[in-house]
Parts: sequence; C-alpha cells; structure tokens
Amino acid sequence: MSEKSKFNVEDIELDEIFIINANITNDTGVSNLIKGKYKHTITLEINPAMSKFHKNILKLGLEFNIDTESLDGNDPVNIKAKFDIAYFFRVKDLDIFVNETDHTLDSDLIINLSNIAYSTSRGIIYGKCQGTILNKLVVPILPTSKIASSIGLVFTPN
Repeated sequence: MSEKSKFNVEDIELDEIFIINANITNDTGVSNLIKGKYKHTITLEINPAMSKFHKNILKLGLEFNIDTESLDGNDPVNIKAKFDIAYFFRVKDLDIFVNETDHTLDSDLIINLSNIAYSTSRGIIYGKCQGTILNKLVVPILPTSKIASSIGLVFTPN
C-alpha cells in the first residue's frame, strides 16, 4: 500500500447486497410516533473483511442499531430496530490496498466504499420501515468524518 492512494471509483463494482437482518420490535402500546415527541438514537458499525478465496472481493458489513425514546419522558417507549446489511464490492487489484504489515486497508478506498454502502443503506432502511411504527424514520445524512469513525480499518482475512 503506497502513501498516496491508488483508489479510482472506476475500478470498483458493487457485486451483491445481502440484508442479513431487518428487525423492528415495539414492546409498547404506542402505535404512532408523533414527529418532535420522540428521538431516535442510531449507532453504526462498519466492518470490512476480505477472503483468501475470492480475489478482489471486499465485504463491508454495516450494522445499524436504532433505539427510540420519548423526549418528554411521559410516554415511555421500547422501540428498537436492527439492520445488518452486507455489501460485496469487486475492487480491481485489491491487494495493492492492503498493508500486509499491520493488516490495514487503504483508508481512501474503505471510506469511499463506506460512503456508498451507507447511502444505499439509508434507502433500504427507509423502505423496510414503511408500514411499521418507524414509518417516518429517515436515517440522517452523515459527513464522511462521522462515517469514517464507524469503520474498523483493521481486519482479519478469512
């Protein structure tokens, strides 16, 4: 891996997307969330992985956990959601983006792929929430710096 990234968006393809988990639980009597009365706390974890057996394939696993709470405290809720989505990217010459000494991936590559996966996940989650208690949930747009802070840049090859 060089000091200057060799990442070029033209050298990637999004091969597959798997929705591993899309789960919403509502253990309350609340059937409608009034905008401005509830708050959603969303945590994100992004985990990259590579396989010794599938050359040039990089997997990004995105895990979203969503907890909903009442802003006024008078209407306790126990609404939770979990979404696990796996993205498989084909990256031309992926091995040049791996530092074999410390098993880190080129940050420019992984951040750009994470931005693509995060944006795609926003749409998937919005669609999965339609017809549920979370039908008004829109996962926020995040700056690259916040997405980058959710990435585990160290990986263990499978």
